[in-house]
Amino acid sequence: MPFLERWAGLQAVAGLFIFVCILDRAVMGLGCCMIWSTGLALLIPLFPQWGGKIVSIIQCVLGLGQMIGPSFGSALYSLGGYPLPFFVSGGIEFVFSFLCMAFLPNTALEMMTKPQPPQQPAPLKTIKESGWFLRRAVEDSDDEEHGERGFGYFVSRPILICASIPLILQSSSIGFIEVAVGPYLDNYFGIDGNTSGYYFLVFSATYALGSPVIGTLVDMGHGGKIFVSSAFFAGLGFVMMFVPWLIHDLEHTYWLLIWLGVEGLAGAGCFVTAQLVFESIAFAVGFDDANKIKIMTSGCSCAGYSLGRIAGPILTGGIFMQNFGYYYSCLLQGALLIVASIFGFVVCLKHGLLAKIYYHRGEEDDIVPQVFVPFYQSMSVSTSMAVNRSGRDSTAAGRSLRNSVNESNSIFVLQSTRHNQLISISFSQRQGNR
Repeated sequence: MPFLERWAGLQAVAGLFIFVCILDRAVMGLGCCMIWSTGLALLIPLFPQWGGKIVSIIQCVLGLGQMIGPSFGSALYSLGGYPLPFFVSGGIEFVFSFLCMAFLPNTALEMMTKPQPPQQPAPLKTIKESGWFLRRAVEDSDDEEHGERGFGYFVSRPILICASIPLILQSSSIGFIEVAVGPYLDNYFGIDGNTSGYYFLVFSATYALGSPVIGTLVDMGHGGKIFVSSAFFAGLGFVMMFVPWLIHDLEHTYWLLIWLGVEGLAGAGCFVTAQLVFESIAFAVGFDDANKIKIMTSGCSCAGYSLGRIAGPILTGGIFMQNFGYYYSCLLQGALLIVASIFGFVVCLKHGLLAKIYYHRGEEDDIVPQVFVPFYQSMSVSTSMAVNRSGRDSTAAGRSLRNSVNESNSIFVLQSTRHNQLISISFSQRQGNR
């Protein structure tokens, strides 16, 4: 009986420990979501011209943490046992939370709480079927019919859903690598958990080192291109991980290390650019408050990342790999990413996101730069139209002008300022390329 009583006591303690661990992870996840959903929205408006670098620094630090964390935790565990790593890491985060609150510039909080003047989206590269800016302007007059646009309206936009697919799959790739590569190394090469962690350092290293380079390219306007191409190269990497199943001579740890490095670089390309792509989409679908947009897009990118981290280990790295094995799981993950990259390319090309796009820079973005559209017929028309949100006559005139744009396909220059709701459109007889 004493043995049974002791066994029952141990079971009760184990159950309580498991419950507390689950609760602790839930609280940590909530805290991470709060950091990711507000951190970028606070920091980017301070230096919008360096928005890509800001995001890249955050991602770089994340990669460095993934590299240093396991070794640092192991050292603490060897010094003080199980509790010490948690006491040290928790204490560091507790201290730095107060430091962040103390040193956060007041201008960041003011930007978050003070509504910004309405702004125009970045100009699209091409306009098909109708003048997009003109359509946007004349449809703004119908806002009373559907009320104020909110977060639910934003997340239900098809373009956002399509752009979220590469992000979710890229995030699921990280979860898949975490649960699949370790057993693969053990089964095929006899590398157990004591040393397999070193192979994951390649992924984290390329992720950390590649982020600043990608951030610089984002500030140069190439965010949309990098977002789409990163999904393709991530898919290619997983397909190459499948190749040793066909060519057994390639079944070597060096082959795995090469493509883990590619996966890390592709992951950095996706996560550094996702915020900018989502922000550009928000402007495109009709939102004009820059602060509201940054909060919404930060939340969406965080949600997409979290969803992928859940789906990867459970679906591809769990259910599918248990039934079909490691190699076919890599093939599936790669195929999904390549299809998502092609689909994302088409969507981004259609909506102008493959042109140069930048973070919103305040007053510099009030006047939309000139947009040139290739022509096929020549004509000469010049007109200007004031779009009143409640005026139906101006809306009808705008739609009539839009039809003229459709029929002519002529080169035109469009400028807009949302402060006085003035749209200026001119058609000319220019010929030749842009």
